[in-house]
Amino acid sequence: MSTSLITREELKQWLAQRSDFVLIDTGVLEYFQTSHLPKAQNACVYEVDFLNQVDSLAFPDSTTNVRGTPFQSSSMVRVRSRSLRGLLLIRHLQSEDFFDVARYSEARFIIEAFQFQSGATEGRPNYQVQGRFLLRGVERPLSFGAFIGQPFEENKLLARAHFDIDRTEWGVLYGSGKFYEKLGKHLVNDYISLDLKIVAV
Repeated sequence: MSTSLITREELKQWLAQRSDFVLIDTGVLEYFQTSHLPKAQNACVYEVDFLNQVDSLAFPDSTTNVRGTPFQSSSMVRVRSRSLRGLLLIRHLQSEDFFDVARYSEARFIIEAFQFQSGATEGRPNYQVQGRFLLRGVERPLSFGAFIGQPFEENKLLARAHFDIDRTEWGVLYGSGKFYEKLGKHLVNDYISLDLKIVAV
């Protein structure tokens, strides 16, 4: 798939003189209904079925189509491909919007220190774990509380923790209100909850 940029002036000429392309507004439907460029059709990029929406649009007999939003007024993107098919949620999470697993196939936590938490009551974390967490090619320090002890089964050691991380600190910016405006219902929580359980036999 190849892409190229066109200016606002070129787009105006296209709208006035050409009919072999489709202008796609990729913003949220609520804002598209309020304001959009002439002749634009809407397919919201924040929807899981975005590519299906694009496929369902009425394309002319051409491979040229334009994607953009009225908020990107300096330039538009031309895409020379319509071979777009369905997108499942799991594929979206694996994509560069989120964890980009094609480029970053490994997430890793390296433990550097344990600190016993005296006075911790039963059922609460009794250790503070410190280390470094690698996600999406970004490594940052991470600290969280964990329960480490012997469960009911004999000859086993259990380590368990539940905590949240701010995904934007590891470069996962999709749908974040800290970086994008007018997301509407497509706002995605910045925090990811992790539930860890390790049983040593």
